[in-house]
Amino acid sequence: MLRKIFFLALYLVIHQLTAFAQNGIISFENTRAELGSISEEEFPVKYKFEYIVAGSAPVKISTVDTDCACTVSNFSTEAVEPGSKGYVEVIFSPYKAGPFQKSFTVIAENAVPKKTELVIDGFIEPFSLNTSIDFPYVNKENLRFRNKYVFLGNITNKGIIRRKVEIYNDNDSTYLLADSITGPDYMEIGFSNGFELPSRQPSNISLFYNPELKNDFGEVTDSITLYKIGESEEIVPAFSIVVKASIQQHFSNSFSESELGNFPKLVVSDSIVNLGNISLSENEDKIVEFVISNSGETELEIQKIVTNYGCEIYKIDKRTIEPFDFTNLKVAVKDIGKKGTQDRSVLIYCNDPNNTVKQLTIKLNDRE
Repeated sequence: MLRKIFFLALYLVIHQLTAFAQNGIISFENTRAELGSISEEEFPVKYKFEYIVAGSAPVKISTVDTDCACTVSNFSTEAVEPGSKGYVEVIFSPYKAGPFQKSFTVIAENAVPKKTELVIDGFIEPFSLNTSIDFPYVNKENLRFRNKYVFLGNITNKGIIRRKVEIYNDNDSTYLLADSITGPDYMEIGFSNGFELPSRQPSNISLFYNPELKNDFGEVTDSITLYKIGESEEIVPAFSIVVKASIQQHFSNSFSESELGNFPKLVVSDSIVNLGNISLSENEDKIVEFVISNSGETELEIQKIVTNYGCEIYKIDKRTIEPFDFTNLKVAVKDIGKKGTQDRSVLIYCNDPNNTVKQLTIKLNDRE
């Protein structure tokens, strides 16, 4: 037995040495850079990592993956011969003051190691208002916003949600809003600082959203339009605010186990269906069937079914399921002109307090 273990270990060592001999070795002078305190005048933050290639083969960096959309990189695109040097320059565009740590994964072809993680960290000093960074979204009225949409996130259908909408008036004069809005009755606007948006200053208004009046579930998108006082004192549309949310059934957190037993209970035959290798076409969809049953004591209501891109509801027999009954949900998987491994998802919103949102996943590999 010891003899077998010895020869196995010897084989692994020889195999590893052979692999090293057939590859280049990429060696960075350092893989972590502590940049210290950085002021606004030094933006964007840049650092160049240098490496040397050893071994018997050239090394070429194929990609550098970053952990944030605020980071990019430049690197030696040509193969670097043994004994020569290459570089990876990382660039970070700060978006807020305070400490930061950004990582970059270098993936090199025919190299040992194949992956190397580079890290930069430091501290961004507090900086003055930078409208292009703090308020990146600008409309035709030359008003800037922190966010393109107002995201309410996952909310329930009970209680009023309030969000602050921050606006920067990038005009030379005060922007005067009118006390008038148009939109659904479940959305309201509060002008906490009056109707004036001072020139070259940030302001905010309050958005109030009542999901109970909305009376819907799942992923929702709404909008509300604000008005301004024009040059001739007429009231004209100014801009719209788009609101996105995911609404679920509200349940109290104080139910006992016996009380929970009186509610419906969602059960799905398969939460993940793997279609394997298939060939989708524009003329023919792939139909996937799920069986949804209710093992609870009261009626199960399928409040909403949301499919992502590439899926559509083909048929559902019924949306109200009696205790110990079931229904069939058929989903059409469509050709989206994309090949390779893909995940399609379906979200089921219901009145099961333990499973208000159930995700179904369809996996596939669309072949050429």
